[in-house]
Amino acid sequence: SVQLLDAYEATCTFVHEEGSVTDRFQPLQAIFEDKKAKADADAVIMVYGVYNAGKSTLINVLLGREEAATGDVPVTYKVCTYRWGSYSILDTPGVDAPIEHEEVTNAQMLKADAIIFVVDPVGTAEEAKTLSVLLDLQQAGKQVFLVMNEKKPVSEEDFIKLKDQTRERLQQMAAESGLRDILKNIPIVKINAMFALQGQLNNQPELVEYSGYPVFEKQLREFLQGISPDDIYGRLKSQLVSFLKEYVAILNDRSKSEIVKKYDKLIRDISAEKAKLRQDMERELLRHKTNIYERSKSFMRSTPDNCQAQIERLLESAGKEVATHLNDNLQIFVTSVQREIEELQASLPKIAHKGMV
Repeated sequence: SVQLLDAYEATCTFVHEEGSVTDRFQPLQAIFEDKKAKADADAVIMVYGVYNAGKSTLINVLLGREEAATGDVPVTYKVCTYRWGSYSILDTPGVDAPIEHEEVTNAQMLKADAIIFVVDPVGTAEEAKTLSVLLDLQQAGKQVFLVMNEKKPVSEEDFIKLKDQTRERLQQMAAESGLRDILKNIPIVKINAMFALQGQLNNQPELVEYSGYPVFEKQLREFLQGISPDDIYGRLKSQLVSFLKEYVAILNDRSKSEIVKKYDKLIRDISAEKAKLRQDMERELLRHKTNIYERSKSFMRSTPDNCQAQIERLLESAGKEVATHLNDNLQIFVTSVQREIEELQASLPKIAHKGMV
């Protein structure tokens, strides 16, 4: 965990200096900062599910007092945190809560190490949206504990049938989504949270027993004890690695773009230098042509008997001058191009190193 947090801090520094992926990093940063703030908690548990299914009542049962707000409408419009032993419990809006409430929940979802998913037993096996949310949680690597909170008593025989139907429907939906063997570890437990809370507040142990709370609490503790620090920090490590891989891909794309830009500039510069060299040689040839023409006429007028030899020497001299001028300019051109190629080559290791951060 120390190495993971060190890696996180290094990533924070890098992201701050880079600046271009700050928005992408913020959700992950919130997760790590929350984990640091709750470093003394064994795990963060989010109570989630169909709103008005008794989530807040269930939390009050765990706390043994009426602290979490309850009601017939989605009263939980923000995430409230409670301490239950060594665990941190989050009370959230429900699956079918208003959009703004669901947004609050989604912002906290990534922080949770485990989900207590609360539903009303009636119609659960047929509720496609509820079951699809369960699948999404499993696919996201969340540890899920399914609680069927009775609003009306359900016999043990009916509960067993309901569990089997729910698992069968979940497996069917999972198979349709191409998922395999992700549901076998989901505990399914029933409780009457209202009876349990009444029994606790009124000191009625028989009502607490009747509510199913002792069995529920025992299975919940066993479930939570099965979540090891390796599970918690392994999840965080996986999310940090995923972010870094995504960022490396961004840097690689950016690096390729920089290389292409430098290469395009090199081609443009070579083309420009070639055009300058051609124009310079054309001017040089025109200058020698004019000089040869004028001097040849002069030779023919002044020394007609010896003009051919003089013109031949003039042409030979002009040819040497043109060749020397061309060679000098080509050398300048080659040196300039070579320098730009070397600059491009020198930039490649820097770009590659930057892409592997």
